[in-house]
Amino acid sequence: MAAPDDAKPDLIAGLQQLPMRHRWLRWAVLSASLAFSAASTYYFGSQVRQEAHSRFETVAVGVARDVQSRIRAYGDVLYAIRGLFDSSDTVTRDEFHQFAQALSLAERYPGATNVSFAPRVLHAKKLEFERAVRAEKSPLVDAALRRAAQMREEVAKLELRSDDRPLGPVTVSLGVAAFPDHAKESGELLRCADEALYLAKQTGRNRVVAYSADLQKAGVREGA
Repeated sequence: MAAPDDAKPDLIAGLQQLPMRHRWLRWAVLSASLAFSAASTYYFGSQVRQEAHSRFETVAVGVARDVQSRIRAYGDVLYAIRGLFDSSDTVTRDEFHQFAQALSLAERYPGATNVSFAPRVLHAKKLEFERAVRAEKSPLVDAALRRAAQMREEVAKLELRSDDRPLGPVTVSLGVAAFPDHAKESGELLRCADEALYLAKQTGRNRVVAYSADLQKAGVREGA
């Protein structure tokens, strides 16, 4: 039943007086409010922690799978290298270089910058091994010569102009030296390349010369 309009002020006044008449009521309301706030905080905090834990587990599982996948991939590379050596009594630097290039490390195995091997040599065969290594020609020399020849050809195609006037044909001479075939220290390697460049200029320019201990027998690639 609805209270008459004239009874509403008395009802409101009576409700307002309740806390004054019953002090425990104020404490009860305060306690109930605090309990509700604490329960709400705990509930929402639990929800946030649970969601964060779920997200962390999802990310952690993904990362663990990626790590395991990469470890397996790198393990496959080691097994492939083992297969190379099992299939041949001797593996030359040229053979290993071709094998490493075929792996395409940069594209297939990110993080692996290079692979290499070092043979175990008995002390009695050390000098013989050193002489064989020094006599062996590295594929890096041929690769560097091809790259230098391409650079020389690209420079020759340039059509440079100054004040709208053609400057004529442009040529370049290049000297090539490779590590460790020609030198094992950076300073010595630069000196070898500089000597090869000097010979390229001496023998007519517009050519690529590979360093040789005997510069008179240095390999020369002349321009057309």
